[in-house]
Amino acid sequence: MHKKTLALAALALSAAPAWADHPPVAQQGGRLAEAHGHRMELVTRGTVLEVLLKDEHNQPMPATGYSGKAVVMAPGGKADITLSPDGTMLTGALPAGADLAATVLALKAADGHSMNARFPALQAATPPAADLVAKGKPLYAAKCAACHGEALQGQAGWQAPPGAVKLAPALDATGHGWLHPDTQLAEAIRKGSDPMPAFATEMKEEEIAAVIAYFKASWPAATLAQQPKAAGPAATAVSAAGGGAHHGH
Repeated sequence: MHKKTLALAALALSAAPAWADHPPVAQQGGRLAEAHGHRMELVTRGTVLEVLLKDEHNQPMPATGYSGKAVVMAPGGKADITLSPDGTMLTGALPAGADLAATVLALKAADGHSMNARFPALQAATPPAADLVAKGKPLYAAKCAACHGEALQGQAGWQAPPGAVKLAPALDATGHGWLHPDTQLAEAIRKGSDPMPAFATEMKEEEIAAVIAYFKASWPAATLAQQPKAAGPAATAVSAAGGGAHHGH
């Protein structure tokens, strides 16, 4: 690995996590890292790399005035990607096949303040089977879209703080469904959760699996790779950081 890459990685790893008071939430299904009092969320979608900045309270920060680069261990070798501000994020062109690769970010604000972070590589997860996704599409439209949205976007305002009126969350990567293993998602669909009705008597097990496959097909590869594979202490811990009040499919 290039010496500069090693230097950036060492700089990123030198910052100790300080998330106890405000647990981090990957609001776009990306990878999280702390960077000198701030946070970064790395989102990879095919051949696009997005970097969202957050303050110490996990609130989004504007990307205006920031610039920098990403060093990605792309297939065939290291790739340097220039990042430019684009609204609320910084973006860059990601080499094909590098969406799960280890990445080091080096950003600089207009005032000279620097932010560096390292994101480990992810293990690829098996995407939902195409035939199951196709079966789930009409089932989702008939059973779920009225509340969770035709585009999986959830009801407006679903991200309200705990204690607020429960609303149907998004089921794409911006929601918290990917924080739960398939077994928990299926159980939530069977049993329901106020105000979502129970579907145990309306849907067969294979239909529930098809609906889950349908909305999982919308998740980027990195989001799919981070979904817990089975319920347990790890899944419970990550679910606690998911936010949102309406749990279920």
